[in-house]
Amino acid sequence: VTAEFLKSIYEYNQFIHKEQETPNVIVFSLPSIPDRNNS
Repeated sequence: VTAEFLKSIYEYNQFIHKEQETPNVIVFSLPSIPDRNNS
């Protein structure tokens, strides 16, 4: 899910013309939180 989210940021941003113009994104992962996909 995280990879798809990051991909969408870059694909749908109309103002990016060069890779250097992409937004800085920090991904914080908490593996101790239970997986909610099966709920």
